[in-house]
Amino acid sequence: MKFISEKVQNIKDKKRVLALNFNSGNFSTISSKDIGAEYIKIAGGINLSSQDNEADFKISKTINEEQVIIFNPDIIITNSHEGKEKILNNPPFEKLKAVKEGAVFVVPGGVYLWSVRSAEGALQPLWLAKIFYPEIFTELNLEDEVKKFYLKFYRYELSDEELKEILNPK
Repeated sequence: MKFISEKVQNIKDKKRVLALNFNSGNFSTISSKDIGAEYIKIAGGINLSSQDNEADFKISKTINEEQVIIFNPDIIITNSHEGKEKILNNPPFEKLKAVKEGAVFVVPGGVYLWSVRSAEGALQPLWLAKIFYPEIFTELNLEDEVKKFYLKFYRYELSDEELKEILNPK
């Protein structure tokens, strides 16, 4: 986290990020109290939904399409492929900057999703920094970092196929 924070601290035009999940037929987002919001901040992003009225929700809340359009994020992070498909195939979202620029990403997941309270959450800021600012993090090899993490904390040597599944969950 120190490595990431130091590299992004002087970025003037920070990426505007919306964590947008699709569950039970609704879109939802996270508050500044969610650990995912902290990961976005560490990686040099602005969590757009943290600017919303915090009294309206504890950790997450349902939001409508109009609010998403008003946010018009640079990047959208979602928790599933279903969520990504719902975002990409939603006609009102066609003009969103993130959709037009192909900047809708599914959070990696191994033992559990990286964006939630799990040991692998330590990898989330690395992944976010790499997708927010690839030009700044050219020397960051996310694949190597994930393999080192699994070996150190789980005492498990990931295969290349397992690594691919973690970084591109289905």
